Amino acid sequence: MSETLERLRDANFQLELAMNNLHDHQSVRACLNAFLDLARSTTWIMQKEFAHKSGFQEWYKKKQDEMRENSLFGFFVEMRNISVKERSLGNEVRITTRFDKPLVVKGGTETIIPLGKVDGRGNLVLDNESSITTDSKPIETRQITNKSYFFNERPNDDALELCREYVNLLKNLVIECENKFSQ
Repeated sequence: MSETLERLRDANFQLELAMNNLHDHQSVRACLNAFLDLARSTTWIMQKEFAHKSGFQEWYKKKQDEMRENSLFGFFVEMRNISVKERSLGNEVRITTRFDKPLVVKGGTETIIPLGKVDGRGNLVLDNESSITTDSKPIETRQITNKSYFFNERPNDDALELCREYVNLLKNLVIECENKFSQ
């Protein structure tokens, strides 16, 4: 396995850790910061590893032009620079709740929608099992609550989805490189 592919696998591992620990804000933040550094360095390792291969320099120059034209590559260069050179990236957390049936709340009633409980580390552990109550009586409508993370620099795009898109772009680049120059 090439060093380039190994680095991409490390980046993807950090992304998977973040996705598997959505309940823990500190873990997600740390994994995303590590992901940025590992993912960004994938192309640097590629350049070092394959520089001596015939035709690589010409091929990579074309790929660099394509990467410069792709706004997602530019965004992740910026995020990695901030993360490594300025500060850890803060991530906005957004909690959304939807209901499986219409929920009508009449004035003068007390409706309790349990979102979750705070754990010992200060994380909100989501609760989609407890009943919604109106005037202390359970109702049949169930809530589906989700937690999403966003980069402060792109507050309308799910951070983990952006990372998945980026790692897929890198994966395609690495596969093409390996197919052309690994003989």
